[in-house]
Amino acid sequence: MTETGIILVMALITFAFRFLPLLLFNQSSTMPKWVERWFVILPPVILTAVTIQAIVTATSTETTKLPYLAYLACLGTAIKTKRLFLSLGVGLFTLVILNVFA
Repeated sequence: MTETGIILVMALITFAFRFLPLLLFNQSSTMPKWVERWFVILPPVILTAVTIQAIVTATSTETTKLPYLAYLACLGTAIKTKRLFLSLGVGLFTLVILNVFA
């Protein structure tokens, strides 16, 4: 898939995730808390997913497993702490350290 295709798919996914709750909850005057939280969390998550994919693709070769170790560090931090920015920081820091010392 080309870079333009990836951007278009991500734009459609982001639009769908923002439009569907509005379509589903248009009858009520207030949205549930989980929908409001979804609107706050979704943009950084989508941006992070696209950015991390670009970094991993640009820094990895076919023989290295370093991005997967960084992914596991990020995933472990996310499961343990449930904090988005801390998890991203740990994942990026791990990726940078592994690329510098490998």
